[in-house]
Amino acid sequence: MDSNSKRRLYLDASVVIELMKFETSPSLCKKRRGNREKDKLEVLESNISKLNIAKSRYKLTISTLALGEVVRFIAESEKKKEYVEWLLEFLNRYNIDILPIERDTFCKYDDQTYRFNDECNIFKIAEEIVRNEFSNQNEWWGGKMLDGDDALILAQAICDKDAEALLTIEDRMIECVSVDIIENKKIKRNPKLKRIKDLAELF
Repeated sequence: MDSNSKRRLYLDASVVIELMKFETSPSLCKKRRGNREKDKLEVLESNISKLNIAKSRYKLTISTLALGEVVRFIAESEKKKEYVEWLLEFLNRYNIDILPIERDTFCKYDDQTYRFNDECNIFKIAEEIVRNEFSNQNEWWGGKMLDGDDALILAQAICDKDAEALLTIEDRMIECVSVDIIENKKIKRNPKLKRIKDLAELF
């Protein structure tokens, strides 16, 4: 398969950092003292195996944002020279592209960075954001907490930027007293849902 026709698979900084620590510390292979260490080692070995398989199916890519996280880790470590040498070899070994951050590949929300690629469903990420924002933190809509079904509907509405669906959800809540605009459509919303426009704009 021509590398130009392959779908991109974006690598997360945490995966690269863990592989770097593993491959530059052969002694880790001997540290099977407990289940936790053994499980972690097996995950790392599995990731290496998956990368070798993925190399033939995908164009492996790391964003400048993720690469920056790796470089910051290296800068703060005591093994700078060894880690830099490993990183250069790693990028070459898997022929990894380095691309600027793209809006349709990453979205930043508060302190969370949600990463996804062609294999992921944008709806799942919206659902995760919605659940974190309004369910786990016990946010209230006019006195009623957002339940699971509403979170799913809201996540889909956010992905679709569907003002009518958003309005339908809010009609089931108590009073909606403020007005906002999404794609030139007026929707009523409870002032406690101040972030709904921000959520929609992520996508």
